[in-house]
Amino acid sequence: MTLNTSGGNNGDLYAYLSFDGTVVTLLNRPGTQDNPLGFMDAGYNVTVEDGGADGNLNLATGGSPVTGAYSPDAGSFSDFTGSPNGTWTLFVADLSGGDTGPDSQLNSWYLTINDTTVPEPITCGLIVFAMLGAAVRLAGRRLRRKIA
Repeated sequence: MTLNTSGGNNGDLYAYLSFDGTVVTLLNRPGTQDNPLGFMDAGYNVTVEDGGADGNLNLATGGSPVTGAYSPDAGSFSDFTGSPNGTWTLFVADLSGGDTGPDSQLNSWYLTINDTTVPEPITCGLIVFAMLGAAVRLAGRRLRRKIA
């Protein structure tokens, strides 16, 4: 997914993406582990993906806006399973940590869903067993004809 925010203080942001009961945390007040105000950068223009080359998004700093390809803070996009049809929710909150600057603004976000549908093992197994069953029945009919 891509996430574009501007203004404010990145250390104030909390964000998650949810679908069908699964939640992936994108940001959780970045930098507040070491500083009550968190990272003072203003904005993100990032790609968030599993295994993002630039590391964990919650640790991203060094730009206004921060740019690059990052992993979510907690969870994984691979946790989203099944059909992608339904309601996806992006929640973003500016939780002011005591700073007096402007609030952050969500400018845009974009979600790309890759369909890598692979038959479930149970489905493949049922197909194989059905084919074996048909072959056994056919062989049984041929054997009965030879005996008679």
